[in-house]
Amino acid sequence: MDGTGIDSITVANVYFLRLIKKRHPRISVRVSSHRFTDTPRKVRFWVDNGADVIVVSEVGVHREFQTLIGMKEAAQGVDLQLIVNNWCRQDCAIAGNHAVGLSAASAAKSRGFPLDYCSILCNQIRLRDPVNYIRANWIRPEDLHYYEKLGVRNLQDCRTQHPDADSA
Repeated sequence: MDGTGIDSITVANVYFLRLIKKRHPRISVRVSSHRFTDTPRKVRFWVDNGADVIVVSEVGVHREFQTLIGMKEAAQGVDLQLIVNNWCRQDCAIAGNHAVGLSAASAAKSRGFPLDYCSILCNQIRLRDPVNYIRANWIRPEDLHYYEKLGVRNLQDCRTQHPDADSA
């Protein structure tokens, strides 16, 4: 890996985090939002295992400032990252299923295009009750300064995490 020019990698598995940090300590390892890190205790787990950046759960805590403060304190200098334009429903009960389905899309025989039943269902829920568009865990641009005041400076546009999001 060191000869490839890779400077960071995102993982959703503690084994891979520890393996990469042991074999390639110069590579920055980011913990995926699909680990649903939403408490100070979970942050400490990832910090203790060598994470350089932790992407905060995209379905639950974006507007829970006391929780975010506790998470920032538990991070002890490790960057927390928030996805600012997430469209997932707040406290989505099927977010884990969705993450697993999306990861299956990377399998060689899937051709990268799974039937995204979770998105279809969530779109149906939003269309039936449009308040779910407002409840989603996106962050208004005019509120970014509140997060920066907490010390969260790593704010991510999810379209850069998922390159085909613009074409969907």
